[in-house]
Amino acid sequence: QEELIIANALKKIPSTTLNTFAIDGALRTYDVPHDIVNMWGTTFPLYNNRDLILFNPSRFTTLYKESEPVKIFNQLMLQKKIVRIAVYPNGWELYRAKQ
Repeated sequence: QEELIIANALKKIPSTTLNTFAIDGALRTYDVPHDIVNMWGTTFPLYNNRDLILFNPSRFTTLYKESEPVKIFNQLMLQKKIVRIAVYPNGWELYRAKQ
């Protein structure tokens, strides 16, 4: 259910690169029209202005605290390179990259 709610919300946002983790398969299943990148398979990527990051800080910082996605997210937050633009069920948050 949470995946469907998030997918429907993302469909209303102009298409761009969407970086995420653990929900990317469901988003593809629901035909979310963004270029979806799984953060697990990347080392600190270069984010372009307006790229999106869909993340679940409350879940991931505990379960996967030493993982690349959490390290990337924490670094982006520390450097103030992302701004939260939406909150979804069960701790999911959508951020937009900024220059």
